[in-house]
Amino acid sequence: HNMNNKHLKNKKTLKIIGFVTLIPGIILSMVGFISFVIGFMNMTMPPLFFLMIVGFPLIGIGSSCLSFAYRKEVNTYLKNESIPVAKEAYQDIKPEFKDIVDTIKGNDKDVITCPRCGAQNDSNNKFCNQCGNSLTISCPLCHAIIEKDSKYCSHCGTKLH
Repeated sequence: HNMNNKHLKNKKTLKIIGFVTLIPGIILSMVGFISFVIGFMNMTMPPLFFLMIVGFPLIGIGSSCLSFAYRKEVNTYLKNESIPVAKEAYQDIKPEFKDIVDTIKGNDKDVITCPRCGAQNDSNNKFCNQCGNSLTISCPLCHAIIEKDSKYCSHCGTKLH
């Protein structure tokens, strides 16, 4: 508990230091840059150019402090945004990986064996061409066709027997 309070206090200190150095750093850099541009256009020595030299390190210090202070929040946000995208990408490429694994294992994805008579059938068949046994099973709740070795329906999540 004491360590957590110390951590929160350090985060608060970093936020304060970050904003106190970042904001003046931006202002000083802008004034120095504007002075530089005006001096360049008038072909004179820019009187406030040195402010840019002071402002840039302040921007760096402020940005660093704020990046440490907000690291947890930023990482949590990135995780919450990235995981759904990664899951969706996985669902898109899952069939291709399954095909690769089946090929490596030597499984012929174009043939399915009837559990009743053992006859080889085209994987698109819904019924055995030798005995007429159903080669697919459907979910008792949503009636979606599912794989025989599934424990749960991939469409509605119903537990299968």
